[in-house]
Amino acid sequence: MMNTIVKILKCFLPYGLVAYSRKRQKAKRKEKQTSYGNENPDKTFYITGVVDQRSGLFWMILFNLNRIAYALKKGWIPVVDWQNQSNQYLENTVLHKENAWEYYFEQPCNYDLNFIEQSKNIIHGNGILSVDQLILDCYVETNDEFFPYIKNIFKQYVRFNDSTRDYVENEYEDVLKGKNNVLGVLCRGTDYALLKPERHPVQPEPEKVIKKAKEVMAAKQLEYIYLATEDYDIYELFHKEFGEKLLSNKQDRYAKRELAKNQYLYQIKHNRENDKFLLGLEYLSSMYLLSKCHSFIGGRTRGATGVLLMTDGFDYQYIWNLGIYMDK
Repeated sequence: MMNTIVKILKCFLPYGLVAYSRKRQKAKRKEKQTSYGNENPDKTFYITGVVDQRSGLFWMILFNLNRIAYALKKGWIPVVDWQNQSNQYLENTVLHKENAWEYYFEQPCNYDLNFIEQSKNIIHGNGILSVDQLILDCYVETNDEFFPYIKNIFKQYVRFNDSTRDYVENEYEDVLKGKNNVLGVLCRGTDYALLKPERHPVQPEPEKVIKKAKEVMAAKQLEYIYLATEDYDIYELFHKEFGEKLLSNKQDRYAKRELAKNQYLYQIKHNRENDKFLLGLEYLSSMYLLSKCHSFIGGRTRGATGVLLMTDGFDYQYIWNLGIYMDK
């Protein structure tokens, strides 16, 4: 029966529901109850973490958001562990020593791994949620019946820590403050455009995004455009088209020619201290700035879902839904 459900989901739903692939159904990471000691006998802590070290920031955030909501529904206390599994934002030298979640966020209920290390009731929840436990598809649309619920969970339990809050607010001051008529644009490129990863959403061509941006700016009488992209070539296209109207923040960008064959961005090494942490911070800030724009357009990505979760509302929004990249 489960194999039938998996086949149906894989045919009709986007890659955001990776939890249902057959490979992951066979994974050994299952929900496991254990005890670390005798402390806090009146509490049950649910530890959620990372299942794929290749995952991008918002895949990881959404994966854990889903499990935070699940734990709360069960009456458990969620604790996010980006410390004991390799991931894109944790240097190998501090694996098992520092929690990359806490680089950017507070713990959902203010209990960290140190606090619970002698606790009596622990559930390791890195396994796959079953169909009836699923709350959020990583590419959920805002008209989904669960979106207001999961957005409320996000607002309450995925909170910037003080240093992240200071960083994104300083970026807002530098880039957007005093500009109330800005169109936010999210345009993925580089490895996404070159490799077209299987079962990921198809991204719009940059020329189509530019055309749509012009239409929206004219219709809404917007003066500026804030572009979030990791692709240097796309940035240059927008700069040529919009000139001084184009706004941007600190974000590393790469030309397609810089990528080796079949190379993903996470495989590129940068020669700077705390590089992994900074990559996450800069990307998170870019999505935050998008969430503060007057209107928003973008391809269907997990970053776009993050923008929709962070925003207090757009006057206009448009998300391209072009299907998914199929098997090669």
